[in-house]
Amino acid sequence: MKMHIAPLNTKTAAPAKKRKAATKAADAPATKRGRPSKAAAAATKDDDDEAEEPAEKAPVTAKKGGRPAKGAAKAKSAVEGKGKAAPKKRGRPPKGGATTKSHADEEAAEAQLEDELVEKNDDADAEGAGIGELAPPSTSKSKRYWLMKAEQEDREERAHNGTVINTKFTIDNLRLKTTPELWDGVRSAQAAKIMRSMRKGELAFFYASGGKQGRTPGIVGIMEVVSEAEHDVTTADEGAYGYVEAEGQRGKWYVVGVEFRKKLSKPISLKELQQHRDVGGALEKMQLFKQSRLSVSEVSSTEWDFITEKLVEGYE
Repeated sequence: MKMHIAPLNTKTAAPAKKRKAATKAADAPATKRGRPSKAAAAATKDDDDEAEEPAEKAPVTAKKGGRPAKGAAKAKSAVEGKGKAAPKKRGRPPKGGATTKSHADEEAAEAQLEDELVEKNDDADAEGAGIGELAPPSTSKSKRYWLMKAEQEDREERAHNGTVINTKFTIDNLRLKTTPELWDGVRSAQAAKIMRSMRKGELAFFYASGGKQGRTPGIVGIMEVVSEAEHDVTTADEGAYGYVEAEGQRGKWYVVGVEFRKKLSKPISLKELQQHRDVGGALEKMQLFKQSRLSVSEVSSTEWDFITEKLVEGYE
């Protein structure tokens, strides 16, 4: 019987190649038999590429001579500063904390700011003439004017010795006086400094403050300075509203003597005055608005003329 050997050799060579392929893939995880799908092959290729990518983009770690780059220095500083407190700024914080901004209405914000400004300047103003020392005579040749506030409401205060005092004082009370009225009780260093600069013969608006019970604050009359600054003796009177307990602080407070001159037939209300305080207005720079809580303030000759000529309707 004749044997056909060539075909037999061809059939046995193919399985040998299959066994070699199986051995090559022995280290890979178990998969389904047969050739992998095209999608699986693509995924495997992507995985290989991702694994190789960091190695290709790895930065050079060789150390360079000289200073580090600015970006590297900043990064290092940020890392080192992590967890540390922010550096403290130099100088004092403003009074009232980090900010004085008020979330109340505009008037309350202005009052707060003014209180801080007055408080800040109290000591400096008190040193202007020194405790117990009167200001030197004014060398100004221009005539000066003033505005002085008094309480128009009935308000009772208890003095140091227990005496109850009504602080109300009106333009009519002043008109009834037969002798000069000493304007006492002023306890603002800035207002006291203004009073020390007043000179005999100068005029002042009588301003009624307070606005309860239907009353309106505003200018109600005119008075004249008839005696210049002298020490306020009520600082040592325990029965007076202006008593000062610290004896060493009494010498810095002053009074001036005033007399009644005119009463307006119609008061000029604060609201009416405020209508002329806008930019460019005749009362734009009036101290009454800039420092509204001062009980004594200065009035420029321009402001005085505008009020007496344009706003005053007449006198009683």
